[in-house]
Amino acid sequence: MDRDLRRGLSLHPDLGLHDRFDETLNQPEIVVFDIPRKGASELLWTTFERLKSGELVLDDGALLDPADPMPFTWRKVHPSQVAEGEWLTLAKWRRFERTGQAVGLEAFQMVLPDGEGRLPWQEGYDERLRPRQPALWLPFESGEPPLAASSGV
Repeated sequence: MDRDLRRGLSLHPDLGLHDRFDETLNQPEIVVFDIPRKGASELLWTTFERLKSGELVLDDGALLDPADPMPFTWRKVHPSQVAEGEWLTLAKWRRFERTGQAVGLEAFQMVLPDGEGRLPWQEGYDERLRPRQPALWLPFESGEPPLAASSGV
């Protein structure tokens, strides 16, 4: 990933979500946080094209680009986050419109490392970044503030 884009991550806490992976590719939806909108759009488009061509297979815990010295990691979004969380509302609605049911929707989160390459579930992760990247791979906790994320594998 471009170093300038990575530096911009700490400046723009945006959410990137592509709500048509399920609809157009029959693949899980993709969620990514804390990336400037333009960078998120480019990253999601590249991911879309790689999934479409079969070059990319989503796997929990796999690296997006193993050659990147600080790669994103794929995490499967916990089913309770899909069912009860707020991050996939549009994707659930579109699935319901298309199929008559919202159940069965799956999603993956692109998880960013901190400046030292540590991930949220690793010891020494920069705790200042935790609120900017919800841990959707963990079970949903009702009453939890939207961006309050805890760590865990």
